[in-house]
Amino acid sequence: RRDDLQLVVASGARDTAARVRHAAEWSTTWQQRPDAPWDVELVVLPEGTHAASIGEAYRRAMLWLFRDGITPRP
Repeated sequence: RRDDLQLVVASGARDTAARVRHAAEWSTTWQQRPDAPWDVELVVLPEGTHAASIGEAYRRAMLWLFRDGITPRP
């Protein structure tokens, strides 16, 4: 068992109501489990839709996953 695994769930706010709800419920369930094999972060893209916002989802995920190693620009 490892304790350094992280998972980003990206959800588009303009997706179907069911997709938005499922992403939020799934993320919340795993965030609350003390035995979860990973830390979960839900990233909601305000203008996002399913698959159309993959570039922004990837960018936001990388920013969260590597947040400790990113040096802010002046």
